[in-house]
Amino acid sequence: MSLDYQIREKCVITGEADLESLCTIKDFPIFIGCSDQPKYKDIKKELDVVISRSSGIIQLRKLLPRDIIYPAFHSEAVGKVWEDHFNYFSNFILKHRSSNTILEMGGVECKIGPTMY
Repeated sequence: MSLDYQIREKCVITGEADLESLCTIKDFPIFIGCSDQPKYKDIKKELDVVISRSSGIIQLRKLLPRDIIYPAFHSEAVGKVWEDHFNYFSNFILKHRSSNTILEMGGVECKIGPTMY
C-alpha cells in the first residue's frame, strides 16, 4: 500500500498550469467516514487545496490512490436528516446563484448532481 501523492500540476477542467494555493492542512484524516479502529490508527496526510485562476474551480493538489481514500463504502445518505440536507443545499444554491455557472459534482447517491444549474 503506497501513500505517495500524485501531484496535480494543471486545472482538471481547463488544463492550465495556474493553480494557486488556498489552504494547507497538516495531518488531515484521509478516510471520510467512521471506522471500528481506534482514532490513533487513522491515517493522516497533508491536504492541499488550490484554485485554478482560469476556471475558478477549487480542487486538491495532492492526490492519494482511490483505494486508500475509499477502502469501504462510507455514506448511504438515507433518512430525514439527509433528505433535509439535500433540500436545503439545493435551495441555497438556487438562491445564491448569479448565473448558470454552478457545477455540482454530487455523491454516489445522485441526489443533487452532477447537474448544471
